[in-house]
Amino acid sequence: MGTFNVDSVTDRFGQNHYEGPYTLSKVHEPTQCFNQEGCSIHNPSDHKMVDWPRHWRDDQGVMERLCEHGVGHPDPDDTAYWVARGLAIAGIHGCDGCCT
Repeated sequence: MGTFNVDSVTDRFGQNHYEGPYTLSKVHEPTQCFNQEGCSIHNPSDHKMVDWPRHWRDDQGVMERLCEHGVGHPDPDDTAYWVARGLAIAGIHGCDGCCT
């Protein structure tokens, strides 16, 4: 297992937002990526939010991207991972329209 730095995190209770950089531990190795061409950690695909800061939601176990307004939008590569595993609701979020 490896480590990875993100720009901010929300704690496991969904209560506190911590500015980073923050180091995540127990991150999968690059050879274990679900999709070599679209991993939110090791190899982000070329999506609209690719340059937005990464935000780890420890309470939900998902990676978000923060828009310029500070709103968390599900990272498309992370969402693809969860949808492929049968979590049809992956990607649903309170949205200000920046991710569309």
